[in-house]
Amino acid sequence: MIERTDQLALEVVLADLSSADNTGKHFIKVLSSLCSHLKSALTCLERGKNPDEFINLLENEKKLTYFDSNPGEFPGFLNSAKALLEDARQSLSILTKTPDDKAAIDIIFRAFHSLKGEANLTGLSRIGVLANEAEDLCHPLRAGSIKIDEGMITVLLTKIDQLLGSLEAMSPNPIKDLRSQPPVLDLSNGLDHYSDFVTEAFDHLIKAEKSVLVLESAPQDSEAINNIFRAFHSIKGSARFLGLKDIETYAHEAETMLELVRKGTLPFEGKIVDLSLSSIDGIRKLLVLLQEQAGHGGQFNGVYPDIRPLIMELKEVISPKKNQPIGEILIKQGVITDQELNQALKLQKSSPELQRLAGPVRASIRIQLEKLDALLDLVGELVISQVQLIQSPEIVAITHQQFQRNLLELDRNTRNLQELVMGMRLVPIGPVFQKMERVLRDLSKTIGKDVTIVLNGEDTEIDKNMAELITDPLMHMVRNSLDHGIETAQERIAKGKPAIGKVELSASHKGGFVVIEIKDDGRGLDKVKILKKAIERGIVKEGEVFSDNKIYNLIFEAGFTTVENVTDTSGRGVGMDVVRKNIDWLHGKINISSVDGQGTIFCLYIPITLAIVDGIVVRSGIERYVLPIHSVLEFVQPQEACRSQVYDKEQMYKVYDKVYPLIYLNNVFGIQGGKEKFEDQTICFIDSDYGKACVVVDELLGQQHVVIKSVGDKLRNVQGISGAAILGDGRVGLILDAEGLIEFAGTR
Repeated sequence: MIERTDQLALEVVLADLSSADNTGKHFIKVLSSLCSHLKSALTCLERGKNPDEFINLLENEKKLTYFDSNPGEFPGFLNSAKALLEDARQSLSILTKTPDDKAAIDIIFRAFHSLKGEANLTGLSRIGVLANEAEDLCHPLRAGSIKIDEGMITVLLTKIDQLLGSLEAMSPNPIKDLRSQPPVLDLSNGLDHYSDFVTEAFDHLIKAEKSVLVLESAPQDSEAINNIFRAFHSIKGSARFLGLKDIETYAHEAETMLELVRKGTLPFEGKIVDLSLSSIDGIRKLLVLLQEQAGHGGQFNGVYPDIRPLIMELKEVISPKKNQPIGEILIKQGVITDQELNQALKLQKSSPELQRLAGPVRASIRIQLEKLDALLDLVGELVISQVQLIQSPEIVAITHQQFQRNLLELDRNTRNLQELVMGMRLVPIGPVFQKMERVLRDLSKTIGKDVTIVLNGEDTEIDKNMAELITDPLMHMVRNSLDHGIETAQERIAKGKPAIGKVELSASHKGGFVVIEIKDDGRGLDKVKILKKAIERGIVKEGEVFSDNKIYNLIFEAGFTTVENVTDTSGRGVGMDVVRKNIDWLHGKINISSVDGQGTIFCLYIPITLAIVDGIVVRSGIERYVLPIHSVLEFVQPQEACRSQVYDKEQMYKVYDKVYPLIYLNNVFGIQGGKEKFEDQTICFIDSDYGKACVVVDELLGQQHVVIKSVGDKLRNVQGISGAAILGDGRVGLILDAEGLIEFAGTR
């Protein structure tokens, strides 16, 4: 009998070998299968059992090949089948301790029964036959006609091992096909396919990252879970079409993990959150490398990242051991009943928070940014030509009413066209805020400070280029808010504050600016400490009196820091001075307000766009200048009685009972031929981060939208000048910078 059993077992193994790939991994499984067969046979004989039943099973199994269909085409079946067999294995483990546990026997029976049905349904009939035979073994156990003993448990475990081995051997294994090398790109039809894919994938990742951060505070938000799932699913499909195996596999595993979250199998917390974010970062890195590779004609120079360890991390959390809904786990543990679970599921489905109405679908097309920039330049030239036409003396001399109405219509249509094209470049500031949210989240874990992040005004629009340019300054400022501003939990509790800090980012439109506020409820700015450090470093002199605003602005000095110990995140004194320079370059400004022990607010005023500016055209001597209208508070008719001299050097002018520096534009730029009499000139009362001042010009020529042009290298670093514009008469007018004027005049 032993010889017959051994012979059949070996024949089954040979059948396995003939139907499998010659890989070392499968060979080990086959040897394990052989040992299991022999062990089962010996156990039956040692206990005096009749091995006929076992021999019959082997006879049938020998005749089977693994599959008549490829289960790799049914990933849902593979996951479900492995989960069912794992349930059966766990229940067999229970039966070794409590052989009379009918619930465990029922679970084993249902596992084989369900596997049989699913296998037959998907066309994997031979797997169905194996499962059916295992199911038949369970019938007498359920009826009580046969008692569970070690021999029967061994037979059932062997059957489970056989089924699991078969499934594993035939499962697709994309990881083994991956290599640490860039993909081969087919550029025969140009770069458009890859460029479009990268752009769309970046959009998907931005939405996914936003949804991950939403789920950290609202883990039951089903729409956010669906957004992440759809992002990975869409990227996977497009990557497969383009033959990008690494991105496809990465996205597929992340998608599978999110599918388990959608089903309630995995809770979206802890490691799942971290893996979701790391998957987004990993795919984003691969997209950047793909973009570089496509831009270099398909060639890649450098070391390509190995993503296999990252994918294995995903596989660990989506293994069959964890592939079980939370509700079922709680029922098995006796925490809840079936009725309580059904009630909870009904309540979840009816929750209004989880039922979001989809917005209207808008048709759209993708346009290359270069074409949009070219269109913007053409519209800018059109505006210049239109202004020159309307302001030309020959046209102004025409008094025909219909002609004048047509000119007004032309002016209105040109402005509308300009605004429309400008609007095409506007993007929501939300993605920038989401990056800041991610920075705060990661930093809070690094330095051990819990913080709540609140975002407001994410739909506020700003020029695409501006959105990119403000990212780095914002990043540094939000890091400072958490690192310097927010106290530790112990400090906050001692001060009577909530243990969890709060950082709030908000955006809104105000005039031609986007106003961005970074607000924290931390310790606030220490004026005494700031002033002391500034005196120590020789930035200011001891004994000087400063307003709160000027003290706060000392933090923007190069190399300034109040941190005693340098860390990975702060203390080097580099950053805030760069922030100020970047904001100044963007023609923006920063205001600071702080209350000791309550928090700090950084308020940034950033132009919506750098392409156009609404300004007042002024004349000084023979030159024309454009003064941005956002810098002008009002215009004042000069009066000699309001002008005064300070120490025989600096002149001041009184406005509303306060005196302000008087700046003569012709003196600043050395212009000849201006008006000599003070009362005949005009004062522009301006405001800036450095204070208010009175700028004296010869004449106001009117308000005009001008297209900003860059200046040459010789004028690039001239204080008081931020750009140039072509005026209506065809002449070039320099655009004035209020901050630079005041600093240049020595009134800082």
